[in-house]
Amino acid sequence: MVSPDRTATLAEMCKEGARSLGVDLGDAEYSARLKMELETIYSKNFEDYFYILANMMQFARSRMLCGPARGSAAGSLVCFLLGITSVDPVKYGLLFFRFLDPNRSDIPDIDVDLPDVKRHLVYEYLAQKYGADHIAKLGTVALYKAKSALTAASKALGVPKFELDPILDAVENYVGGDNRADTALEVSLRESSIGKKLLIKHPALAIAGRLGGHPTHASTHAAGVVLTKLPVTSYASYDSLSQSIHCDKKDAEELELLKIDSLGLKQLSIYEEALEQAGLDRSFFDTMPLDDEAAFEVLNKGHTSGIFQFEGGALSALAKEVTIISLDDLSALSALARPGPLSSGAAHSWAHRHSGGKVEFQHECLRPYLEDTKGVLVYQETIMLIARELCQMPWGQVSQLRKAIAKSMGTEAMKPFSEPFVAGMMNHGMSETKAIAFWREIVGFGKYSFNKSHSVSYGLMSYYGCYLKAHHPLAFAAASLQRKDSEAQLTFLRELDAEGITYTAIDAERSTDKWQVANGRLIGPITLIKGLGPKMLKTIMSCRARGESLPDRAAKLLADPVTDLDELYPVRKMIAEIGLEKNKIRSKVTKIADVVPDGSWQDDVLIVGVVDVCAERDENEKKRIEDRIGRGQKGVMAGATKFLELRVRDDSVTYYCKIGKNEYQAFSPKVKKAFSDGLTLVCC
Repeated sequence: MVSPDRTATLAEMCKEGARSLGVDLGDAEYSARLKMELETIYSKNFEDYFYILANMMQFARSRMLCGPARGSAAGSLVCFLLGITSVDPVKYGLLFFRFLDPNRSDIPDIDVDLPDVKRHLVYEYLAQKYGADHIAKLGTVALYKAKSALTAASKALGVPKFELDPILDAVENYVGGDNRADTALEVSLRESSIGKKLLIKHPALAIAGRLGGHPTHASTHAAGVVLTKLPVTSYASYDSLSQSIHCDKKDAEELELLKIDSLGLKQLSIYEEALEQAGLDRSFFDTMPLDDEAAFEVLNKGHTSGIFQFEGGALSALAKEVTIISLDDLSALSALARPGPLSSGAAHSWAHRHSGGKVEFQHECLRPYLEDTKGVLVYQETIMLIARELCQMPWGQVSQLRKAIAKSMGTEAMKPFSEPFVAGMMNHGMSETKAIAFWREIVGFGKYSFNKSHSVSYGLMSYYGCYLKAHHPLAFAAASLQRKDSEAQLTFLRELDAEGITYTAIDAERSTDKWQVANGRLIGPITLIKGLGPKMLKTIMSCRARGESLPDRAAKLLADPVTDLDELYPVRKMIAEIGLEKNKIRSKVTKIADVVPDGSWQDDVLIVGVVDVCAERDENEKKRIEDRIGRGQKGVMAGATKFLELRVRDDSVTYYCKIGKNEYQAFSPKVKKAFSDGLTLVCC
């Protein structure tokens, strides 16, 4: 391993960090925690790794806004006191042994988040400090998955892309570590009715099923770098063009190379820009209150545009089911808004209990472990503690269980832990039937579960955006809009419009190359103007800087600008233009989101919108059959089973519509023809 500078012991550095952070190491809990962590680190000779990361993050934090933490490193008090993370694990009840347990022999991963526009500075610093020939980016090998395999095969065989959509919908989705993932496409092609039909028409396409899990191309890892004691070429070949070593993460582990994952996060760049526009220092997040009601109200109002994680449909939808009042809520939501907890019902059960529903436990012995999460399994650490403390499983076995859960290895990898876990629960009074049922719940939970250290860290990242949006809305909007496409910009601007905050797309005198706040107004950049490219932008900025007159074309574009943001509600405008209201089809035009806010019909309504998806589907697709069985319904449907799926959006939301199997024959051809004729609006 690389030999770092040692100007003080880790213990001395932690004590100095505690003084600057205001942490009282005289407190028994903090004192015992620090002693235990340092002893674990010393016993494994991992000190150098912490010296290197602490020095790197000291450099980074002095020059850029860094993320609070990523992954399990937030569970380490040593990492917090050294400035590697900015999350106090004692305050949030985070588990050190999720990060580094006594039986772990390999160096734990400490992943860090950096602004995507400044991440290169850290790489350059490491190269300068340790030598350019002692650092390299990690390589990676991309593998064929269902979609990429089908795309590659269909392109080579001349199969039209639209014929692939039904089979892609039918392919079973397995978690990343499940060994069935590589054969899922082959099984669907061979066994599903859609797959059989496709192979009859294009028999050579069967080769796509055999591509799963095979390499497609070599690339450079998005975040990983290695630091080496000897020049990197002593360990593997090196590509000077990409600055990457020809080995991936697993190879680096086998070679015992020091790996550092520093991820470039766009959201941090947005926060930096927002703080600058608001006239705030980078250290602002370290001192602001973490229980601000106005910040939580941003999400409670559903104003999720620009909020880290919550712009995704699953998280924003789950957030609507509860009233958020704390960082604990943000952490839990981050962990629960995932396919596993959502499909199993755990996410909605937590939301129901959070909103006043009855809190129940599978057994009273689980109360101390599940009380904070309303009796619902939310975090990986909970399983680790139950396995260790209730089931008396040794740390080595708990560590293996943690790996099986964390790496989403699936049912087979979890089997060896079933017997000791069930026996342990029975020793605490749980019946065998309930213990087995609880274990099955854990197996399902383990496929998609989060660790609490990561959830708390990313909950903080979400909170930062909420606070800025609540107290510095224009600065936050300007920074966020700068990194969004025109459709996302419209969504964000509509939120502001609902709050009474207007914008000027182009100000001929003040618009620059980015969104900004000027004289209390939100002003768009020159780059919004259609027909104005980088060269013209450079000319305008240059002329302004020199006090010269603009060229005629530039002056004309600025004087009469046309942008994609000239109309906030284009669908509403189209409806008005075709005269739906005048023709009395509906007495009042209302946003879809207002008519069906919870996803269910309140009345007979006519939905009018732009169609984003129009796809032919089959009720007997494998996943749809399994969903019906899961709901206690009959699996396979008889008779006509084809239907047409439409996803229609207005100026508020995208909504799912369907021409069902009974109407399919009569209406499907008309709908398809309408779209082929170029019509853009549909009425449902």
